[in-house]
Amino acid sequence: MTHLTSMRRSKLVGLVILVAIFLSGCGLYRGLARTTEKIGESITGSDGSLRKKIGITLLNNQAANVTGPLAGQIQTDIQAKLKAVCPDVIWIGPDEPDYPAFIRSPALSASGNFDNVALARAARKNGYQAIFQLSLLNIDVHQYDKGILWFKKTHQTGRLLWSAVIYDSETTAKLLNQSYPYDFNTDSNDIEAIRQSRLDEVSGLTDAIDRSLVIVSKEICKTLKTTPWKGFITQVTDNVITLSSGAGAGLKAGQELMAYAPGVAISGTAGQSYLLQGKKAGTIRITRVMEDQAEAEAMGDTVVESGGMVQTR
Repeated sequence: MTHLTSMRRSKLVGLVILVAIFLSGCGLYRGLARTTEKIGESITGSDGSLRKKIGITLLNNQAANVTGPLAGQIQTDIQAKLKAVCPDVIWIGPDEPDYPAFIRSPALSASGNFDNVALARAARKNGYQAIFQLSLLNIDVHQYDKGILWFKKTHQTGRLLWSAVIYDSETTAKLLNQSYPYDFNTDSNDIEAIRQSRLDEVSGLTDAIDRSLVIVSKEICKTLKTTPWKGFITQVTDNVITLSSGAGAGLKAGQELMAYAPGVAISGTAGQSYLLQGKKAGTIRITRVMEDQAEAEAMGDTVVESGGMVQTR
């Protein structure tokens, strides 16, 4: 009898432990978000002394319930957060007076997506190392079960779903292509307001947008910090080599850079084309620097071409 009682007690303790583990695991997403924020906060500095120039496209708003002022505020917020989280990057977005037309209205392929080759060609010509696009895919209600067996209950939260893509100007490939779901606490009134697209009545939405954009911004910054600075050759006349980056990026007269031949085109999926990095051509030395351009000369037997790429040694 005592043995049976002991067995029942052991099973009950085991069940309680399983329930506790399961319930603690239900906070995984929020814990992951907090961890992501902490990781991002520890990333500082930049790639050497040269600053990358990154363009920000208009918000790709695919959420049918997001219109007008809210979409505009998201655009302003992501640009401000990127500048705050990654201040060593030169961010050019719609709020800038010199926002270029090739980013505001990018060329599209037959499938309706970005023409990645045309976008990269224009980006290199204007000194942009990459182009960043933020998409808001949806704001909806997320429903999930929490608990185990007869303890299980259905819970609901609000959910933001973002997508972030970074297009590389050298290869036309995507340096990052990631979705970011973000759940936020809601009450029954908020749930009903979300379902009826009355987003201005959702009490925690503004704070959720702010917090989730901080997480996205830190992930963007982390990706860019692992990518070395690159410059692009736009013209070669006699021995004068023109680059589309200048003093604004940190280039200085007398600085030496490695030069590479133009990339080799290859075909990808869905009609997209990509460029493989060209072979190393040699070394160039900066001779003259303007704000957004620089001139250089080839050193030794180095031969470079328009469309080539340069990096720090």
